[in-house]
Amino acid sequence: MAISVMSAGVRNPPSEADYVLKTQPPQEVVRFVCPAPVRTIVFVCDGSASIHGTAATVKDELNRAVLALRPIDWFDVIFYRDGNADAFKTDMVAAAPVTKRHCAVWMDGVRMEGKSDPVAALDTAMKLKPNRIYFITGPVGFPNAREIKTAINRGNKDRKIKISTILFVANAAERAKNESLELLLKDVAANNGGKFRLADVASIRDSVKSGHEPATQPASPSGSASSR
Repeated sequence: MAISVMSAGVRNPPSEADYVLKTQPPQEVVRFVCPAPVRTIVFVCDGSASIHGTAATVKDELNRAVLALRPIDWFDVIFYRDGNADAFKTDMVAAAPVTKRHCAVWMDGVRMEGKSDPVAALDTAMKLKPNRIYFITGPVGFPNAREIKTAINRGNKDRKIKISTILFVANAAERAKNESLELLLKDVAANNGGKFRLADVASIRDSVKSGHEPATQPASPSGSASSR
């Protein structure tokens, strides 16, 4: 299962997947183009107590999404709680193997606590100007739903950033209790060129035990996930 998913030390990713290699001597320029465009992705994930019961599964799936990124892709991960944004890095970084390993260790140490408020994290993510944001949450009724929409409309008014949303629920019964949240996430995705995904943790765990990919997957960069 995968969440709808350059050399280190370079601050900004290239605008095109176009690279130049200089040979010596003489100074000849060899130009080649990557077979696929560079993806710049920010994962904005609920780090509050509301997701505590599904935290292990959420982290596992988020880690799998990061591991699936190619070395030419750039990414960041931001957890939100209590109105704060806890980011892996202050800017997007190349998805080099060592960076992805460091990200996995960092995510493992993130504690799910406090109240769920994604506004600051969404603002931070949109300022990075990625191609895509994955807005991930658990079963929580945001008290500031209008503020969330306002922040997204302000930060993504040109709609250049595709925002997909993912709702993790423990089971079908929990999904039924969060219809208003699901409608909010669907609305955000629809208005920002993204897709909504439902992640049923019970189904995910059953699929992992049986050694099969879940039938319902959160969104992936390759677009292989199914929507609801």
